[in-house]
Amino acid sequence: MTHRMSTPRRRHACGAGLALVAAVAALGLAGCAGSLREVAAGDTEWQQRSLAEARVVELVKQMGDPRPDDINGWARAAAETAAGSGSDVYPSGIELIGIEARQSEQLIEPFGALTFRVPAADDPAVVGDPDGDDPAAYCFTVAFDYYGKAGGETPSDGINSIDCPPGAVSVTPPPDTTIRSVVSANTREAVTAVLLERLATGAPTTAAEVEAAISARLEQPAGQYEVAAEPHALVEGEGQSDGPGAEARVGVAVGTGDDCVLVKSENGAVADVYAPRVLLQAGELGCRPETALASDEELRPPH
Repeated sequence: MTHRMSTPRRRHACGAGLALVAAVAALGLAGCAGSLREVAAGDTEWQQRSLAEARVVELVKQMGDPRPDDINGWARAAAETAAGSGSDVYPSGIELIGIEARQSEQLIEPFGALTFRVPAADDPAVVGDPDGDDPAAYCFTVAFDYYGKAGGETPSDGINSIDCPPGAVSVTPPPDTTIRSVVSANTREAVTAVLLERLATGAPTTAAEVEAAISARLEQPAGQYEVAAEPHALVEGEGQSDGPGAEARVGVAVGTGDDCVLVKSENGAVADVYAPRVLLQAGELGCRPETALASDEELRPPH
C-alpha cells in the first residue's frame, strides 16, 4: 500500500522413522502395525523394558529443536510432547519425574538430564509401586546439550535405564521467563504515520529521531515476557552539510527474518516493502532498513 502526501516472525509417530529395539522388531511390531498392548502380552520383563525404552526414544525424537539455554528448556519440550501424545503405537502416560542441571562450558557438553517414568505396555494406566517392588513402570535418564540428546549417534544411544526412584512424582518444568522481542500488532501503522508526518513537517529528522518517534507509537505485546521489537531507520544523506531534508529517502525495518516489517519513504510517498522470506534471513539482505530501500531487482526471489 502506498500513502502519498499532497502537501510539502510434529513428525508423526508412525513410519520408517520409529526407532524400536531389535527385540520389539522380532516380535512383529514394524512401523504402525499392531499395538504395544498386543505385543506386550506374555512378554518377559526385559521385553517390557525394551518397549518402554522405545517409547522414550520416540518421545525424544518428537521434542523438536528448541535450542534452549539450559535443561529447563528441554524439560518444557518433553512435558509438552508427552502431554500431547496418545496413540496405539505411541501411548500416553510417560511422566517427567526428574530435572537435573549440570555445569557445562561448551554447547556440545550436556548441561542437564531428564528422568522419565514409563508405564508397562500391558497397562498404560499403571505408574508403578512407590516402593519399587512392582515392575509396572520403567525409568530412564537422558542427558541433553544445546543441540539435543547427548550420548551417541543412534536414537537409542543415551537413553539409559535406571531403577525408578522410590516415591518419585511428576515434576512441572519452570516457566520460560526469557524476554523476547516481538513485532507489535500496530508496527506498520506506526512506521507509516511517522514517515508521513516527516514528509509533511520535515521532522523527525535524523534516524535516531525517527526510531524514537516510532517506538513511542508502538503498542506493547500482550505476552508477559514480550517487549516491542525496536525499529531501525536509515536516512540517506544524514550528516551531509546540506542536511537530509524532508524528501530524503528513509528506510525502516522492525523485527527479524521470520517476522519483518519494512517501510520506505521516497519521492514524496510512503510505501510498504515486501521481500521474499529467504532474503530476510541472516547472511542475505536481512531485516534491515537498507533492505527497505533496496531496488525491485534486489528484492526478487532468488529462484
